[in-house]
Amino acid sequence: MTASVDGMLAQAFAGYGGGGSLAGSPGRLALAVLVPILLVLLVSRNRRVATLVLKSWRATNAPDSSGRFVHIEGRRAGISAWILGLAGLDPTTRMAVTDAWISIESSSLSGTVRRATPLASVGSVVFQYAKPWRSALLLGLFLSFLFAMVSAQIADRFLEITLGDGLVGLGLGFVAAGAYYFLNCSLSLGWVESGGHLNEIRFKPSVIEGKRISEVDAAYVCTLAQTLIENQLSAD
Repeated sequence: MTASVDGMLAQAFAGYGGGGSLAGSPGRLALAVLVPILLVLLVSRNRRVATLVLKSWRATNAPDSSGRFVHIEGRRAGISAWILGLAGLDPTTRMAVTDAWISIESSSLSGTVRRATPLASVGSVVFQYAKPWRSALLLGLFLSFLFAMVSAQIADRFLEITLGDGLVGLGLGFVAAGAYYFLNCSLSLGWVESGGHLNEIRFKPSVIEGKRISEVDAAYVCTLAQTLIENQLSAD
């Protein structure tokens, strides 16, 4: 009886696993390892500060009609926020720097909240341009494996991944990873008040609005804000 059970189990696993390469338990093991790591990395990323989609931005050494040298505006991510924006109802966050104040203002259907700090009370300016290449690489590897399995399944070779399947998976996986990388490069700007409170805002590129800030642009925004702060301090 025991021998017959062992034989049935051996036949079942042989039929499911297939031959060699990435088939059977190695493929399932790779999938079981990659999925949790990918989910943890992508969920934990940008957890501390919500990332907004960039709607518009301006940074020049000449102020606009409202006296702003820097003005950056963003909205919540998602198609629903964009649809609300067409009616002027989308939750929006703005960052502005004048020759006397630096402020962040958030508005939504619930109302408006604005925090403004005199430049003389700003201790330092915070700037970060994040490039999520680790997340993109892990996503590319995971999707390459997934697309390779799909390619094998279409050819009725369940989990029997060939070289051709692998090349298809690599191509599609890293195209998707490249798009993820481009859309998730983010700019963080903020300032630390003299009392130690940190005000920070984070933006990423927008596909719909077609707006993005490069690393060079972000560095210019930070330098301009720092120059205005130094001018204010020297004037005082």
